[in-house]
Amino acid sequence: MENWPVIESFLKEKSFAQQQIESFNQFIEKKVDEIVSENKEISPRIEEVKIELTGIEILRPRIIEADGSPRNDFFPMEARLRNRTYSGPIYLTMRLLRRDVEQDVKRTYIGELPIMVKSKKCWLYGLSEEARLSNIKTILE
Repeated sequence: MENWPVIESFLKEKSFAQQQIESFNQFIEKKVDEIVSENKEISPRIEEVKIELTGIEILRPRIIEADGSPRNDFFPMEARLRNRTYSGPIYLTMRLLRRDVEQDVKRTYIGELPIMVKSKKCWLYGLSEEARLSNIKTILE
């Protein structure tokens, strides 16, 4: 790489992993909204009825325990140990319109999105190295 000083300088500043994390963050923060905006109106075969898709929300990973209780602080190491997918729920707001008059609004669960470790939707985001290590020790105990 001695002939490529610009690329060498860039790679010293940002690792390949960091580039992937930033790309994932951009997808979550901007691209998902753009996709919904491009496909915001659904017109079923029923006359004078349409459905508008407005807000999409992707939450941090969570887990539902065997007893049915939800737990929000679900970290990547625990997902690995329990053989679970580290994913966040996706919610979409839908408006039912009949003759352009709003009839109903629902925030609906539409699925799960796998979350990249250390991205902005990860529970490890913003934690110091020491806090991440103490989290791992707690899970392993």
